Amino acid sequence: MFPKVPAVLFARGFAAVFCAAVPFLTLASQPPPPRGVIDGVVTDTNLAPLAGAIASVMGTEVKVVIGTNGRFRISGLPAGEYILAVRHVGYSPLLSLVTLTGGDTLRPSYSLERLVTLDPAVITAKPPVAVRLQEFEDRRRLGFGHFMNQDEIDEKGRSFAADLIRSFTSVVSVYSKEMGVQYAMSLRAGCAFQIFLDGMPQPVPTNLDDLPRPIDLGGIEIYSGPATIPPQYKSLNGAAKCGVILIWTR
Repeated sequence: MFPKVPAVLFARGFAAVFCAAVPFLTLASQPPPPRGVIDGVVTDTNLAPLAGAIASVMGTEVKVVIGTNGRFRISGLPAGEYILAVRHVGYSPLLSLVTLTGGDTLRPSYSLERLVTLDPAVITAKPPVAVRLQEFEDRRRLGFGHFMNQDEIDEKGRSFAADLIRSFTSVVSVYSKEMGVQYAMSLRAGCAFQIFLDGMPQPVPTNLDDLPRPIDLGGIEIYSGPATIPPQYKSLNGAAKCGVILIWTR
């Protein structure tokens, strides 16, 4: 048999349990605080929609892509202050401080300025002189060809490259009435030299009057026979069989 509990004590105990449970039930049943919404639009300075732009809330993982109409919508944010970043390739990024109230909808409008772009520039530059003339100096030390460096070119004081080339004993200058050109012929082989200007092959025969002035030249090297021609300048079509003249500019 259980002992009898006085009715007053039982009632007090039930009331205490009920009062302790009421706050829990009240907190559990409270609805979550209302969230805010950002319903914005992004355009360029001409008010054209910037589809594909990115709007993100800094410090969070929230990120949306702007639609074809330039609009975006970010929902479910708690009330508070946020920094909204808007970016698009080719435009200056924009940062905006927004204050969001619970249950409120902000409707901001942003215009991005296009970045200043310059027209593409085509730069044609020769390799540094030290690089372009390195081959010349290396072969000059070996001594297999005939060479004239920049100091020797300046010392001769000639006005035309043809005069410099004719000064080599293995070269004779020939004028062709049929073609109307003056070209360099190898005394050894009896035919026209293949001329390279800064490593680039020139037409055969090359008109000597079309060559740069001596004041622009940094070196000349001449190979009058195929046996001494550097391998990289032996023409595949056989044009170099009569010899090669390599001309380097400064």
